Amino acid sequence: MLERPIPTKYARSVHDVLLKEGYESRLEEPIKIGNPVRLYYADIWIPRVRLDIEIDGSQHDDELQRWDDEEREGIMREAGIELMRFSNQEVYNDLQAVVDTIIDRCNELRSYR
Repeated sequence: MLERPIPTKYARSVHDVLLKEGYESRLEEPIKIGNPVRLYYADIWIPRVRLDIEIDGSQHDDELQRWDDEEREGIMREAGIELMRFSNQEVYNDLQAVVDTIIDRCNELRSYR
């Protein structure tokens, strides 16, 4: 079993603002999906709309990591989970814009589900 990751300061910042805006979210939430079952940890999980927010560091620029990220996105999509990605740099440069984008998507998903 994977050890639960420690949230980054960037993920924690986004999570804290989402909570202040009234959006229930959880840090490093374990998600079990697929067959065979695989365990993933969402950096930020918004359960009401089944939205996984990933805040990516520079390691996601690596070609092998990008391949893993694409595979994960496909598995999530097949399980009915939407995934959004933001870089640490995007959060650092404009935290509120990142949060506003997430909130807009949450509102869109609520209208569909």
